[in-house]
Amino acid sequence: MNIQSIAIRPAGMGDYLTLLDMQARAMRQLARDLYTQQEIDCFLNRIGTLESVLLEDGHYWVVLADGAIAASGGWSLRRPGYARREVGGAPAEESALPKIRSVSVDPVHARQGLGRMMMERVEAEILAAGHAEAEVVATLNSVPFYAALGYRPARPVVLDLGAGVHFTGLAMSKTLAPDCRLAA
Repeated sequence: MNIQSIAIRPAGMGDYLTLLDMQARAMRQLARDLYTQQEIDCFLNRIGTLESVLLEDGHYWVVLADGAIAASGGWSLRRPGYARREVGGAPAEESALPKIRSVSVDPVHARQGLGRMMMERVEAEILAAGHAEAEVVATLNSVPFYAALGYRPARPVVLDLGAGVHFTGLAMSKTLAPDCRLAA
């Protein structure tokens, strides 16, 4: 697909339903080789792809391709809602380490650099907020994407979705800049 114009802007609550739809389509198409249909359905129905509080916090953006939402992503210090379903216990309520959250690309625009563009924005915002590291819990299909951006595997994350269904991801982390670059 030939994109004529690209813009990045903060996401607003008016984008929420469009984002949920785009992210569900992305998961169904881009993750289907590594997750079963049941795992994807349970994840979407019991956890979802995006917590509205991320939009309210002001650290969530969208990439517009020819005026339509084509990618999204953000970060937060909040404990992700899915953490309560983590097998073996959930992390602390909040962390000093920013968590990259809900990065997604419309499958129509997959592999066109929009995910990388979104991550450049997210990482720049994390650095601007005074943080030198970030972490992400990657879906298995997105592990190669994050690895190509310099994220290192930390530990597997297994979510209990009920009815014997588990959803596995991989916690990954990255040093964004040496601490000396953040000193003012």
